[in-house]
Parts: sequence; C-alpha cells; structure tokens
Amino acid sequence: MTVTFIDVPLIFIAEAFQSSKFIFADEPTGNLDRESGSLVLDFMAEQKHENNVTMVMMTHDREVALRTGYIYELAGGRICKFLDVEKYR
Repeated sequence: MTVTFIDVPLIFIAEAFQSSKFIFADEPTGNLDRESGSLVLDFMAEQKHENNVTMVMMTHDREVALRTGYIYELAGGRICKFLDVEKYR
C-alpha cells in the first residue's frame, strides 16, 4: 500500500471527527492546490455528517466559504454579515 501526500491529512481528519463533537478548522485548505483542497473539503463534509459533528471553519477563500451552510463575516472583531448559504442553493 502506498500512502500519498493527501492521504496523511485525511487520516488525521478522520481521527479528529471520530473523537470530537466540535471541530475548529483554521484555513483547512490554505496550503493545498485547488484539487487537493476540494478533496479535503469533500472528505471533511462527509465525516461531519457521518459522525454528527459541529464544525466551525475559518477561511479567506470565498469558494471554500460558499461550500458551508452559513457564513459569518467578521470585521474589527465583530460579526458584520451573516449569510444562510443553504437558503440560496
């Protein structure tokens, strides 16, 4: 069995989702190319639903944010915008 670059983070992500009720993900795709980032986000969404976990993700990437259910935008340390993404799907 060969372990690839993307397999290692997925193993740690799976372990975190199986042992936690809350996940805080700070820029989970920040150091990845688009394709690898998409795989990680798909995997995280799958694990979130399978393990009934609440996830809070911080990102500067609008495309990543739009894959979530809700977006809270911060400015000056305060919530300045809220978007229910599910409502627009």
